[in-house]
Amino acid sequence: MTQSIKYLLLGCLEEVYNKIRKSRLKDPSFGDIGQEMDVLCDYFKVNRFQAAFLSILFDKGHDGETVSFDEVFRHFDCSALRLLKFQDDLADLVERNFMVQKKSTTGFRKARRTAVYQLNNDLLEAVLSSKPLPELLKTAFEDVLDVLGTIADLEHDDDVDEIDLLLSADGLVSDNLHFPLMECVHNFKLKLDEQYILLVLFWGAVSGETSRNLNRLVRDVHGNSSANIRCRRDFVAGKNKLSKLGLVKTNEAEFFDDVEITLAAKGLQLLKEHGVKTMGSGKRSDVLTAKDIKFRQLFFDGETSSQLDLLKRSLQQEQLEAIRERLRRRGLTDGIAALFYGAPGTGKTEMAKQLALATGRDIMKVEISKTKSMWYGESEKIIKKVFSDYADFAAECEKVPLLLFNEADAVFSKRQAIGQSNVVKTENAIQNIILEELENFRGILVATTNLQDNLDPAFERRFLFKVRFSKPDVNNRALIWQSKLKALSEAEALHLAGQFDFSGGEIDNIVRKWEIHSVINGDDALFSTVIHFCNEERLGAKKKSIGFER
Repeated sequence: MTQSIKYLLLGCLEEVYNKIRKSRLKDPSFGDIGQEMDVLCDYFKVNRFQAAFLSILFDKGHDGETVSFDEVFRHFDCSALRLLKFQDDLADLVERNFMVQKKSTTGFRKARRTAVYQLNNDLLEAVLSSKPLPELLKTAFEDVLDVLGTIADLEHDDDVDEIDLLLSADGLVSDNLHFPLMECVHNFKLKLDEQYILLVLFWGAVSGETSRNLNRLVRDVHGNSSANIRCRRDFVAGKNKLSKLGLVKTNEAEFFDDVEITLAAKGLQLLKEHGVKTMGSGKRSDVLTAKDIKFRQLFFDGETSSQLDLLKRSLQQEQLEAIRERLRRRGLTDGIAALFYGAPGTGKTEMAKQLALATGRDIMKVEISKTKSMWYGESEKIIKKVFSDYADFAAECEKVPLLLFNEADAVFSKRQAIGQSNVVKTENAIQNIILEELENFRGILVATTNLQDNLDPAFERRFLFKVRFSKPDVNNRALIWQSKLKALSEAEALHLAGQFDFSGGEIDNIVRKWEIHSVINGDDALFSTVIHFCNEERLGAKKKSIGFER
C-alpha cells in the first residue's frame, strides 16, 4: 500500500511537472490539470500554484541541490516579472519550512544576485519513504556548538554572498534564542557584520583557531570595498562596539593587512559563563595554580620576615580589596609590584610561590627566554603580549593572580645610550614598554633577581615592596637543616650551619643527594655522609691548576 502511495505521489509530481512546462502561467490555478494536482494539494496542504512550484523543486532539487529562480521561470516559459507576482505564495512555503530561500551571485564578477531554493530534507525523505506529511521544523540544534559551527561554515558556502551570509547568521541566532549564549548575543544589538565576526571568533576559540586575520575575516562580509577598510580601522582604533564592550581585541602589526583579531578576556569569559569550553581552557604551561603549590617552611632574618609578612597580609583577599579601594579613592595606582633581590638560593622564587599558596592565588610565569626574538620588532610585541595575556588571565580568575618575572634583570636591565646597534634599541624599547606597563599596572607582580645592580634605576619607584633576601645566618641555617633532615640532632644541625656557609638552595642540593644516597645505600651514617656531600658542594673548594705553573 505504501509503495502505491509513493508511486502515486511521484507520478503526480512528474505529471504536473510535465503539464506546467511552457504554460507561461496564463492560468495559475492550472484548471486543465485535474486529479494529479488535487492529490498534491491534498498531501502538501498547499494551493495549486504552490503544488506546481513544488513539482519543479522535486524534479530539479531531489538530490539536495538548489534550484534557481531563473530555472523556475524558464520551466514555466514566463517572464521573471510574471513569476514575481507569486512572491507571497513562495514566502508561505518558506515560512512553513517546505524550503529555504537564499541568494546566489551569478554573472560577470558575480555582480548579479538571484534567489535559489532548496527543499526541506525531511519533506523529501517523507515523499521518497511514502510517509505522511511530517511536521516541518527548522533545523533543530541540540547544542549551541552546532549553531556556531553552522555559522562558521557559511563562509565556505559558494552559494552565499556577503549579504546573505550576514542574514543567514542573524537568522540562525534568532531561531536559536533558547540557547542562553545566542540570547546574550542577540541582546547586544550588534550590527550584522559585528555579530557575524563575534560568532566566528566564538567558533575559533572552541575549535582552536584562537585568532583570525582581520582583513580576511572582514572581507567575508564587506568584500574589498571601502566598507572593509572602515570596519578594520574601527576595530584597530577600538571604536567598534565589540571592542568597546571588551569582547574582542586586535594585536599591533607593522602592516594594516597583518592585524589579527581574537576574543578578549570578556569574550572568553562569556563562553565560560554559558558552559562552552574553549580549546585553550585546559592546563596552561605558563600557569602554576595555587592548589599545585606545596607548602614549604622558609626561614629569613627579622627585617626580611617583617616585610614579607606585611606583603602576605596585604595580599589576603579582604585586605587587598580594601587597599585597592583606598588607593583608587586617592587617585593612586592600585596594582602591587614587589621586587625580591639578593644572593642566589636564598628563597626568592620559592617565596613568591608560598605567597600565592598562602593567599590562594594562581601564578602566571614569564619565560624570560621567550621574550627575546631574533626578529627586529618582535621582542617588543612579545613583552606587550605578556601584559595583555596577564590581563586576560586575571579576568578569568576568581582572585587576582601573580605575574612572576623570574631572573628579571634579563629584561629590567639598565637602558643604554642609543647608538647604531639595533640590539641596544630593542633592549631600550623593551624596558620602556615595561616601565609604561608598570606605571598603570593593576595586578600583582613579583620580580626576582640576583643582580640588582643591573636593574635600571627607573624601575625602583615602580616596585612598592623591595625585599632583600640575605644568605641565612647560623641560626637560620640550623633551622633549615633540621626542617629538611628531621633525623639530624640539634647539635648536628648547628655544627653543619657553623661549618658551611650555605644558602637554602645549596642545602636543598645536599638534601637531594642524601635522598638519592639513602635509596641506593640505606639510611646509615646520615651525619658523616652529609658532611662529605657538603665538602663536595662548592666548585673550586679544592682547586687544581690547569696548564703550566710558574
